[in-house]
Amino acid sequence: MKIEDMTPWDVADVERLHNRSGFDYVLPDLSSPLFVVKRVVRDDEGRIVAACGLRLQAETYLWVDNDVPNDVRSKAVVDLSRSVVAAAWRVGLDCLVAWLPPGLPKSFHNFLVKRLGWKPDRKGWHTWSLPVE
Repeated sequence: MKIEDMTPWDVADVERLHNRSGFDYVLPDLSSPLFVVKRVVRDDEGRIVAACGLRLQAETYLWVDNDVPNDVRSKAVVDLSRSVVAAAWRVGLDCLVAWLPPGLPKSFHNFLVKRLGWKPDRKGWHTWSLPVE
């Protein structure tokens, strides 16, 4: 087996692997510059047997003063969100992610969806992380 950088000619094979996987998401644009690492594994006949891509995303953190009135907090977060999203777009990012701790009130989840436009990720999918050292 041989590991190589993915080439544009490999994308059709990777798309076939993706389609055969049965996962419920569209194959992302592998030509995007946000994919900073793309590798394939070839068997002895040169067929791609596995592929992996690393796409940049921004992990989002929010800090809010809970001692200020709710309407002030809400306006501050809405205004801040618009500014941060615009800044993310300007630097070339197309996805923001957030991990919410358990126990947040349902009202905050509703605020994220209705006021800020966030969406929960696929039902039943769990986020994992791997520290790179």
